[in-house]
Amino acid sequence: MSRPRRKTALVLSGGGAYGAYEVGVLKALLCGHSPTTNFEPLVPEIVTGTSVGAYNASFLVSRLAAGGARAAAELERVWRERIAGGPGTCGNGVFRIRLDPVEYARPACYVPDPLHPLKTTAQDAVYFASQLLARTASALRSSGPLLARAALEVDFSAALDTQPYDTLIRETIDFDAVRRSPIALRIFATAWTTGLPRRFDNETGTLTAEAVQASASIPGVFPPTVAGGEPCVDGGLSINTPLAPAIAAGAEVVHVVFLDPKVSDIPMRLPLSTLAEMYRILAILFANETRAQLVRIDQVNRALRLLARSGAEDRADVLRLLDPTGPHRPVEVHVYRPAPDILQGLLGFLDFERAYVEKLIQAGYEDAAGRAPEPATSESVPLDSSFLRA
Repeated sequence: MSRPRRKTALVLSGGGAYGAYEVGVLKALLCGHSPTTNFEPLVPEIVTGTSVGAYNASFLVSRLAAGGARAAAELERVWRERIAGGPGTCGNGVFRIRLDPVEYARPACYVPDPLHPLKTTAQDAVYFASQLLARTASALRSSGPLLARAALEVDFSAALDTQPYDTLIRETIDFDAVRRSPIALRIFATAWTTGLPRRFDNETGTLTAEAVQASASIPGVFPPTVAGGEPCVDGGLSINTPLAPAIAAGAEVVHVVFLDPKVSDIPMRLPLSTLAEMYRILAILFANETRAQLVRIDQVNRALRLLARSGAEDRADVLRLLDPTGPHRPVEVHVYRPAPDILQGLLGFLDFERAYVEKLIQAGYEDAAGRAPEPATSESVPLDSSFLRA
């Protein structure tokens, strides 16, 4: 008798431009090119995502009705043709730098509107003027030392225009198809007022273009986005890898794409660099958050095996003591992550140049297609294993 099919989930973490790696992994999984699916096309019933993972997840669910291979191909095409910048483009499809003189040197910026660079320069000038007036007035109204008041008015996100990302979301994701899909889609942002995770899903109709944009609104880089009636920022601040929500939705087999390297693989740079230190801090925070979720799964899996062998009658009570949040069932986890040598540190989060995007896509595909699953030992740290067996 064949084993009944288990409910499968995809979990896509945040990581800016590193999200191109997810595209390659998805291509291998959905096309049946990976040994982790026994070379059968993956058919997910649940998809969760944060930040760039929220975009990839939403796009995927909006296209999966046409088949996984086709959805993966369309996602790859969008990343190569719409998101990636470089020669022949007027910049990337996520953000543009305001008052960027390079736009005048890009022929693509004059098509189809020859006045486009002049118009954006004028719009940027008006924007900066309004910001200067508003922030000057704010500084004058506040109290305290002048330097402190001036410092509080600095906003680096003002230098970036995120309209390209808003346009990309609305033009490439079919939200009607997302709402109709039988696949459970859950994406996450962070409520800026409380710091708590904010969930948006296609079951309740809360998953909108604003929700996808909010999930990737990196504080200090991109401005907060109002979604669900409140200002929200990047979901990575509260739940960068939404693994637990996938399990809560009923997942029994989970494929997780985690976009940060092992902390031990990040070189200790001397002399010290602020950017390098910030990248290490983020990697530690994201790794610990994800590791906590994986360790809980590992503990429940081991407890289930031990209780099954012992024949204990009070197994439900034991499991509730171990993990009060539940659910208590065996879960199989596959983790895919890029090698450290392909990542570019903190600045790599914003490197959407076509050559780098294509390199990440290829790396993700090769990692998922060329690696056989290995069971993690009970003593291992689950996050450092490619495979966690139920």
